Amino acid sequence: SHKNDRTSDRWFECKSNGGLTSVSDAEEKWLEKVSLRSYKLNSISRFPRQDDFREKQSMNGLTWDDLPRFDPARVTNTRWLVRQFIAECNLQLVFGQRGSFKSTFLLCAAKAVASGEELLGMKTRPRRVLYLDHENPANVIRARCQDLGLDTAANPNLIIWDRFGHQQIPRPNDPVLEVIVNQSVLETGYGPWIILDSWSSLLRPGEGGESTGQIAPIYMQLRKLCDLGATITVLDHSRKYDENVIYGGADKEAKADSIHNFLIYENSVHPQKPIVRVETWLKRYAPKGIGVFSFAVQSQEDENGEWHIVGLKPVKD
Repeated sequence: SHKNDRTSDRWFECKSNGGLTSVSDAEEKWLEKVSLRSYKLNSISRFPRQDDFREKQSMNGLTWDDLPRFDPARVTNTRWLVRQFIAECNLQLVFGQRGSFKSTFLLCAAKAVASGEELLGMKTRPRRVLYLDHENPANVIRARCQDLGLDTAANPNLIIWDRFGHQQIPRPNDPVLEVIVNQSVLETGYGPWIILDSWSSLLRPGEGGESTGQIAPIYMQLRKLCDLGATITVLDHSRKYDENVIYGGADKEAKADSIHNFLIYENSVHPQKPIVRVETWLKRYAPKGIGVFSFAVQSQEDENGEWHIVGLKPVKD
């Protein structure tokens, strides 16, 4: 919140209990930079509830006329990172059975967005992409990078952060993620696309994600990152005996902005090229079923008899 009086401008943090506290010198310096560059940063306009407060006012003393008001004029239209698949600054849930190529597809999508290329014929917007891989072995990540031609060393906009480095992968409540998002907004004008693989890795030991008390705190932290400008995608699994139902509590679907279920089908003509159908529910943007698409996984055997995924190809639904 930017507080004004007639003599000076000062920055304060507005607490949930209504109190106001001064920000640090470092935070104030960053906020001043953002304020001065706000005319350049389109994403600044997506904070419609951050109103100015006078020095003498506190949250407890607000009148009806002083209440923060939503201002549609300060909000941009929906922007799609991937057309009818990923809406910017929103929270997306991708789930399916094990082996339904969710990670493979999201890595291809990450490459496309980081490079500003089309994905299976769908237009993308160039953004920074951070893939937080809590799940896959290092040799699997390496093989996918090679097979899919990710070339992360040559693409500064694409980072895969795995659990084998010298620094632990940040979880949703880690302040480092807020720093990453804020820096991206300041430097590029847009927040990054953050992909978390997978949901079970975000839970505390002993939790299964069936209750609201286990689900809501994670969503609260992820939503906070979205409000700062990030786009969030979380990978998850479907139930063992029902591929159409996500594992865990119903709150997972209720709190997400869009949901995508990956269903795998055998290819009777080319068994080595299975087909994946992505059933899409753009909850807040379109009726269920809009945005559904299918793709075939392209596999190839090398001279040593080992199979590699060499790409994805769009197919008729």
